[in-house]
Amino acid sequence: PPEPASVPEAAPLPEPPAVTAPTPAPPPAANPAEVPPEAPEPDSEASNKYRILVADDNMVNRKVVHYMLEKKGHLVVSVEDGREALRALDNQVFDVVLMDVQMPNMNGFEATAAIREKEKNGDMHTPIIALTAHAMKGDRERCLEAGMDDYVSKPVNPEKLAACMDSVVARFKRGDTA
Repeated sequence: PPEPASVPEAAPLPEPPAVTAPTPAPPPAANPAEVPPEAPEPDSEASNKYRILVADDNMVNRKVVHYMLEKKGHLVVSVEDGREALRALDNQVFDVVLMDVQMPNMNGFEATAAIREKEKNGDMHTPIIALTAHAMKGDRERCLEAGMDDYVSKPVNPEKLAACMDSVVARFKRGDTA
Protein backbone atom coordinates (compact mmCIF):
# COMPACT_ATOMS: atom_id res chain seq x y z
CA PRO A 1 0.00 0.00 0.00
CA PRO A 2 1.31 3.45 -0.83
CA GLU A 3 2.30 5.84 2.01
CA PRO A 4 -0.13 8.68 2.66
CA ALA A 5 0.96 11.94 1.15
CA SER A 6 2.27 14.40 3.68
CA VAL A 7 0.64 17.79 3.90
CA PRO A 8 3.13 20.63 4.00
CA GLU A 9 2.95 22.80 7.14
CA ALA A 10 1.38 26.18 6.60
CA ALA A 11 3.58 29.16 7.16
CA PRO A 12 2.59 31.29 10.18
CA LEU A 13 0.44 34.29 9.37
CA PRO A 14 2.14 37.65 9.69
CA GLU A 15 1.09 39.86 12.67
CA PRO A 16 -1.53 42.46 11.70
CA PRO A 17 -0.27 46.00 11.76
CA ALA A 18 -0.90 47.87 15.01
CA VAL A 19 -3.88 50.20 14.80
CA THR A 20 -3.86 53.27 16.98
CA ALA A 21 -6.72 55.66 17.47
CA PRO A 22 -6.00 59.26 16.68
CA THR A 23 -5.33 61.35 19.77
CA PRO A 24 -8.29 63.66 20.34
CA ALA A 25 -7.57 67.34 20.45
CA PRO A 26 -7.87 68.88 23.91
CA PRO A 27 -11.21 70.63 24.45
CA PRO A 28 -11.21 74.39 24.12
CA ALA A 29 -10.93 76.30 27.39
CA ALA A 30 -14.42 76.51 28.86
CA ASN A 31 -16.08 79.74 29.74
CA PRO A 32 -16.84 79.45 33.50
CA ALA A 33 -20.40 80.55 32.83
CA GLU A 34 -20.88 77.55 30.51
CA VAL A 35 -19.49 74.89 32.87
CA PRO A 36 -22.39 72.82 34.22
CA PRO A 37 -22.50 72.35 37.99
CA GLU A 38 -21.20 69.04 39.26
CA ALA A 39 -23.74 66.33 39.94
CA PRO A 40 -24.70 66.04 43.60
CA GLU A 41 -23.01 63.38 45.69
CA PRO A 42 -25.17 60.28 46.25
CA ASP A 43 -25.60 61.06 49.95
CA SER A 44 -26.45 64.74 49.47
CA GLU A 45 -29.84 66.32 50.18
CA ALA A 46 -30.72 65.97 46.48
CA SER A 47 -30.81 62.18 46.74
CA ASN A 48 -32.27 61.29 50.13
CA LYS A 49 -32.26 57.62 51.02
CA TYR A 50 -34.99 56.48 53.38
CA ARG A 51 -36.07 53.45 55.38
CA ILE A 52 -39.56 52.90 53.98
CA LEU A 53 -42.41 50.65 55.08
CA VAL A 54 -44.83 49.80 52.26
CA ALA A 55 -48.22 48.43 53.35
CA ASP A 56 -50.35 47.21 50.43
CA ASP A 57 -52.46 44.06 50.12
CA ASN A 58 -52.11 43.88 46.33
CA MET A 59 -49.00 41.82 45.61
CA VAL A 60 -48.38 43.39 42.20
CA ASN A 61 -48.69 46.96 43.50
CA ARG A 62 -46.53 46.13 46.52
CA LYS A 63 -43.78 44.58 44.39
CA VAL A 64 -43.82 47.42 41.85
CA VAL A 65 -43.50 50.10 44.54
CA HIS A 66 -40.92 48.03 46.47
CA TYR A 67 -38.73 47.57 43.38
CA MET A 68 -39.14 51.21 42.29
CA LEU A 69 -37.97 52.42 45.72
CA GLU A 70 -35.09 49.95 46.01
CA LYS A 71 -33.91 50.97 42.56
CA LYS A 72 -33.60 54.53 43.92
CA GLY A 73 -31.43 53.24 46.78
CA HIS A 74 -34.00 53.17 49.58
CA LEU A 75 -34.22 50.40 52.19
CA VAL A 76 -37.71 48.94 51.86
CA VAL A 77 -39.81 46.59 53.97
CA SER A 78 -43.15 45.49 52.51
CA VAL A 79 -46.17 44.11 54.35
CA GLU A 80 -49.66 43.00 53.28
CA ASP A 81 -51.96 44.81 55.70
CA GLY A 82 -52.33 47.26 58.57
CA ARG A 83 -51.71 44.66 61.29
CA GLU A 84 -48.41 43.67 59.71
CA ALA A 85 -47.53 47.37 59.40
CA LEU A 86 -48.08 47.84 63.16
CA ARG A 87 -45.89 44.82 63.92
CA ALA A 88 -43.14 46.14 61.64
CA LEU A 89 -43.31 49.57 63.32
CA ASP A 90 -43.05 47.90 66.75
CA ASN A 91 -39.75 46.32 65.67
CA GLN A 92 -38.14 48.96 63.44
CA VAL A 93 -38.01 52.69 62.89
CA PHE A 94 -38.95 53.95 59.43
CA ASP A 95 -38.46 57.38 57.89
CA VAL A 96 -41.80 57.12 56.10
CA VAL A 97 -44.72 54.70 55.70
CA LEU A 98 -46.56 54.29 52.40
CA MET A 99 -50.01 53.06 53.45
CA ASP A 100 -52.64 51.66 51.11
CA VAL A 101 -56.08 52.75 52.24
CA GLN A 102 -58.09 49.63 51.37
CA MET A 103 -56.61 46.46 52.87
CA PRO A 104 -58.17 43.42 54.56
CA ASN A 105 -57.76 42.67 58.30
CA MET A 106 -56.90 46.30 59.12
CA ASN A 107 -57.22 49.05 56.51
CA GLY A 108 -54.94 52.05 56.16
CA PHE A 109 -57.22 54.38 58.14
CA GLU A 110 -57.40 51.95 61.08
CA ALA A 111 -53.65 51.33 61.01
CA THR A 112 -52.95 55.07 60.90
CA ALA A 113 -55.28 55.66 63.86
CA ALA A 114 -53.46 52.95 65.85
CA ILE A 115 -50.05 54.43 64.97
CA ARG A 116 -51.15 57.94 65.97
CA GLU A 117 -52.59 56.61 69.25
CA LYS A 118 -49.24 55.00 70.14
CA GLU A 119 -47.45 58.25 69.29
CA LYS A 120 -49.51 60.23 71.82
CA ASN A 121 -47.29 58.82 74.59
CA GLY A 122 -44.04 60.11 73.06
CA ASP A 123 -42.50 62.77 70.90
CA MET A 124 -42.10 60.67 67.77
CA HIS A 125 -44.16 61.20 64.62
CA THR A 126 -43.94 58.65 61.81
CA PRO A 127 -44.74 60.26 58.44
CA ILE A 128 -47.51 58.32 56.70
CA ILE A 129 -48.37 58.83 53.03
CA ALA A 130 -51.63 57.38 51.76
CA LEU A 131 -51.04 55.25 48.70
CA THR A 132 -54.39 54.69 47.08
CA ALA A 133 -56.35 54.24 43.89
CA HIS A 134 -58.87 56.75 45.26
CA ALA A 135 -58.38 59.94 43.30
CA MET A 136 -61.76 61.58 43.78
CA LYS A 137 -62.32 65.07 45.10
CA GLY A 138 -62.18 64.92 48.89
CA ASP A 139 -60.09 61.73 49.14
CA ARG A 140 -56.90 63.62 49.98
CA GLU A 141 -58.70 65.58 52.71
CA ARG A 142 -60.16 62.35 54.12
CA CYS A 143 -56.66 60.86 54.35
CA LEU A 144 -55.28 63.97 56.06
CA GLU A 145 -58.19 64.05 58.51
CA ALA A 146 -57.45 60.40 59.37
CA GLY A 147 -53.93 61.35 60.47
CA MET A 148 -51.99 60.66 57.30
CA ASP A 149 -49.47 63.32 56.31
CA ASP A 150 -49.94 63.31 52.55
CA TYR A 151 -51.54 61.44 49.69
CA VAL A 152 -50.30 59.86 46.45
CA SER A 153 -52.68 58.25 43.97
CA LYS A 154 -52.07 55.03 42.05
CA PRO A 155 -50.64 54.30 39.61
CA VAL A 156 -47.65 55.74 41.39
CA ASN A 157 -45.58 58.32 39.55
CA PRO A 158 -41.99 57.85 40.80
CA GLU A 159 -41.12 61.56 40.62
CA LYS A 160 -44.28 62.64 42.46
CA LEU A 161 -43.74 59.99 45.11
CA ALA A 162 -40.10 61.05 45.64
CA ALA A 163 -41.11 64.71 45.94
CA CYS A 164 -43.89 63.83 48.38
CA MET A 165 -41.57 61.71 50.55
CA ASP A 166 -38.89 64.44 50.59
CA SER A 167 -41.47 67.06 51.55
CA VAL A 168 -43.09 65.02 54.33
CA VAL A 169 -39.82 63.77 55.82
CA ALA A 170 -38.27 67.25 55.74
CA ARG A 171 -41.37 68.74 57.36
CA PHE A 172 -41.18 66.38 60.31
CA LYS A 173 -37.40 66.55 60.68
CA ARG A 174 -37.94 70.28 61.23
CA GLY A 175 -40.60 69.50 63.78
CA ASP A 176 -43.55 70.88 61.82
CA THR A 177 -46.83 69.10 62.42
CA ALA A 178 -49.05 70.80 59.89
